[in-house]
Amino acid sequence: MGSIYDVVAATNLSKYSFRSASERTMDSNKSLSKCLEWFTEYEIEILKPDYIVCAGNAVRGTLNKLEGVKIVKVAFPSLLVINRWHKKYKACKKYKSDEILSMLPKNDLEKGVAYNKRNLEYVIKRDSVYFSNMYSEINRQLKCIP
Repeated sequence: MGSIYDVVAATNLSKYSFRSASERTMDSNKSLSKCLEWFTEYEIEILKPDYIVCAGNAVRGTLNKLEGVKIVKVAFPSLLVINRWHKKYKACKKYKSDEILSMLPKNDLEKGVAYNKRNLEYVIKRDSVYFSNMYSEINRQLKCIP
């Protein structure tokens, strides 16, 4: 099995953010659409992805207009969202962190991530409900499993 890093690319639609005096993000659908027009359309043209995993609502309608690319929608993976919406269900839902971990090569799981000098395996286990929900949602949208 090859590395997931050989077949997945990541980008952030918002290449810059507008912030208020209190440091709150003030991005609007208009500014995000401009980022899409100025930058992301070129990234998509160069990378020629089969799928785009879109975490967030701001530009899904615009992305859906792109031809030949399947848009897969998932919940936004910020720690605030994970802690507010996903962790509270951990006790009552069956989650699939072992299944998700088994799909990735050991080298990928040991790869460091920017979060407190931890590795990918740690993050998947820590946020197992979020990743389980993401996994189920991707499978549902791509109809990979019944």
